[in-house]
Amino acid sequence: MNLAGSQKITIAELVNKLVVLSGKSSIIEAVRTDMPGKNFIFNNSKMKQWLLKNETTLDDGLAEEWAYMKKIQ
Repeated sequence: MNLAGSQKITIAELVNKLVVLSGKSSIIEAVRTDMPGKNFIFNNSKMKQWLLKNETTLDDGLAEEWAYMKKIQ
């Protein structure tokens, strides 16, 4: 289940984490736009109260998902 965690991360940071995790050599180029950036902040207090007793770190969750996806290929 992919839910909003408490760790803030930019799209660029997430892409860099995925590149490192993949072990591949990639060059990521940002596309400049005239549109202002937006921050999306999710209220996950009810999720934490009712569903989530132990939060998985983003790095651990990405590593687990990467390993699973490699296994089922």
